[in-house]
Amino acid sequence: MIRRRPLLALGAGGAFAALGPFGALRGAAASPAPDAWWAWGPEGVRGPAGLVPWPAPPAGAPQAGAGALWWVDARPALQRLAADGALTTLPLAAMPDAWVPAPRGEGLLLTDGPIARLLDPTLREVHRWPLRDLAGRQSAPAAHALAHEGRRSLLLSLPGLGEVWELSLDPDAPPVFDGLVHDHRLGEAIARPGHHGVRRVPLREPGDAVPLRLHGVPDRPWVYGPVPGGVAVLNLDVRRRLATLPALDDLHAWQPQGGWLWLRQGERLQAFDAQRWQAGPTLPLPAPALQLVAAGAELWLRDASDRLWRGGPGKAWERQGSARALALAPDGRLGRLDDHWAAGLRGLQPAW
Repeated sequence: MIRRRPLLALGAGGAFAALGPFGALRGAAASPAPDAWWAWGPEGVRGPAGLVPWPAPPAGAPQAGAGALWWVDARPALQRLAADGALTTLPLAAMPDAWVPAPRGEGLLLTDGPIARLLDPTLREVHRWPLRDLAGRQSAPAAHALAHEGRRSLLLSLPGLGEVWELSLDPDAPPVFDGLVHDHRLGEAIARPGHHGVRRVPLREPGDAVPLRLHGVPDRPWVYGPVPGGVAVLNLDVRRRLATLPALDDLHAWQPQGGWLWLRQGERLQAFDAQRWQAGPTLPLPAPALQLVAAGAELWLRDASDRLWRGGPGKAWERQGSARALALAPDGRLGRLDDHWAAGLRGLQPAW
């Protein structure tokens, strides 16, 4: 059987421009051009420098981070693929509990049991955090990790501690104060350094729960994720829960145009106003869906049959061909991966 190479299409303003077989991905470059993408399938990863076969079967979907693509393979080992095609490998003693590329190309956060480690782009450890409560008595593994580009920070979900952590990578980050306000016995008057400091979001009040996954957007100080009864929204500045929305996060998209957070409610999409967290427009789902992306005033949806749909508030869904994966670039362009592989891991992320 002949395996045909994946096709990549890019679009802006709701339109796609077909580039042929990885048209924009050909040619090596020291740093990715602003039209370069990472795309992967059963044969390997194709990026700015061409196709790189998997050195070992991947143990999950890769993640892009400022000019490199990262993944953990089944051996287990951490892999970093640079834009020029250079592959760096770090053998691991065990599968990590959580990991995520750091913002601005500052390496990668990796957690294993009660320890979180920050690795630089050469995979050298530059900092570590014990995953313990404020008193230092209880430790717990991380359930999920997230990079917040706008805040230049990393976030960890720690259900065993009843907390979400924010770890700042900004050398100018303000000091961190733990404990209760005006309570010197809990160290409130003693500031901890903000750079590499731990800002704890305690979630132990009635109605609180720690999200097992975290999602965020670069220009807002909040993150959201699934909890029993809905989706919790957490404010990182005031370090508390803002709302619990009656929805699911298996389909979600942030739409800056209008300030809507879209989530799934049964067989429809529900928008929530990000100012007051009240329900807004709704859209019926055209089919069981796998992926949702907001681009400008439009929503793009990939269904379980890899059919592609375009719609939006007040606009009925329209078929737009098919796609195996969707991704949104930093400049707002939409990428679509079309391929003819019969099965296997596949995905798409911008390379810049």
